[in-house]
Amino acid sequence: MKERFKKILLTLVMSLAMLSLFGCAQQSTVEPMTPETEASIGYLADSMFQQIISMSDEDVQDLIDAYSEQQDTIMVNGLNAWLSSEEDLGEFVGVKSTEVTQDSAGDYTASILAEFEQRDCEFTLGVNRRMTKYTNLGFSPVYTMNELMMEGLGNLVIGMGVVFVVLIFLAWVISLFKYIHVFTDKAEKKHEAEEKKAEPVIAAPAAPAPAMAPVAAASSDEEMAVVLAMAIAAYEEDTGRHYEELQNGITVRKLRRGRR
Repeated sequence: MKERFKKILLTLVMSLAMLSLFGCAQQSTVEPMTPETEASIGYLADSMFQQIISMSDEDVQDLIDAYSEQQDTIMVNGLNAWLSSEEDLGEFVGVKSTEVTQDSAGDYTASILAEFEQRDCEFTLGVNRRMTKYTNLGFSPVYTMNELMMEGLGNLVIGMGVVFVVLIFLAWVISLFKYIHVFTDKAEKKHEAEEKKAEPVIAAPAAPAPAMAPVAAASSDEEMAVVLAMAIAAYEEDTGRHYEELQNGITVRKLRRGRR
């Protein structure tokens, strides 16, 4: 495998070297493309295309690693494009057409339309006007309109699905905001209860002692005077006589409360 890989790499380098020698005779000014140049670039593109599609995936990966060490992004991207589109193409059938064009800067571009089992593929190879450097390398499978529409529809459905899922998730998160104050109120009540428990208990002041009742003697004197007065009045009514006329020698006088 390593020997085959070295041969492929050597062939690509030698092809580019031959083109560079052929382009050394040209002047620095941009000149129209000659038939010889067109044929040479077309042959180079066809040769590189045949070599790449005939290689195994392991050989292509080894070639990618080699160009990665050389920091040749053009070749690395082109070979990666072949690996990514190989499954969609199937087995190679044949070359339909080859076209070589020249841009205003004098660079050349070779386009090969190849037929595969599943669909066609356009291979593109670009070379600078001095034919010393590759400027482009790519594989572009040709998809039908129905395939493009189905792919676009699939991307649309996936994109809209992701958007709706995100919106539903945001709506659910927003709906939870109404429960925030419930948790905050519980936390505040719990904090207040803990503060009340932590406060020291202040004893209530003792009730004032009830006022002392008047001296029993004072109340008893007044009651006694009332009783005596009522007894004398009842006696006078029964006898019809005044207390001064009593014969028993008892004198009843008015009782007065003494001063203290």
